[in-house]
Amino acid sequence: MSDFRVDTNEKGGCEIIDTEGRVDAFLVTKIREVINELIQAEKVKIIMRFHKVAQINSTALGILIGRLRRVRLHGGDIKIVELNSDIRRVFDVMGASRIFDIHPDVDSAIKAFDELAPPQEKA
Repeated sequence: MSDFRVDTNEKGGCEIIDTEGRVDAFLVTKIREVINELIQAEKVKIIMRFHKVAQINSTALGILIGRLRRVRLHGGDIKIVELNSDIRRVFDVMGASRIFDIHPDVDSAIKAFDELAPPQEKA
């Protein structure tokens, strides 16, 4: 089994999933469970930080795309942030960079969610 960690926290109305390690069968299973729990809790503004991810394989990426579709069915989105050049290359080669909304950092991803929100009615 590989060494990995998945942590979640909230910022700016978004759920941030921090991943660390190799995104393989073990880690992506944990990520899938976390995303499913967030969907159940109706927390569908999700940001995944990849700053401590060393490697990702195509199977894991395919599973993440499946979770993205499920989150979007529930009116949300998954934004990806802090990809290193190696992981970004995998996203590009697999076509995932055209599917996921990728941002340089958490704050820009939160801003992108805010820009999508419908304007509040004035009282």
